[in-house]
Amino acid sequence: MISLLALRVALFSDKSVFVLVLDAWAVLGAGFAPLLTVYALGRRPSEAHSIAMMLGGIVMVYAWPLLMPGLIYAIAPGITSGVIIYLIGSRLGMVHAGIREEAASV
Repeated sequence: MISLLALRVALFSDKSVFVLVLDAWAVLGAGFAPLLTVYALGRRPSEAHSIAMMLGGIVMVYAWPLLMPGLIYAIAPGITSGVIIYLIGSRLGMVHAGIREEAASV
């Protein structure tokens, strides 16, 4: 199913392969960079919080060209939105104890 969707986009899209690859990297970067950064800093967001961070970044990558076309590359606001979602969720208590604190308590 995914292969058929990819084939359809490749055959019927008016974008070049280069632009499609840039879009793919932007989605991957905005989806995973905030979450991986949070994990690297020793924090553990909940599952729902992690999914919200990823979806927020991905949605912003697609929404940014509609909101501010040509201003900056869409990965920057995508990553920023994921970080903002993390900060809001951490204030609401959606973050578990840090990895180091859990390891120390075992």
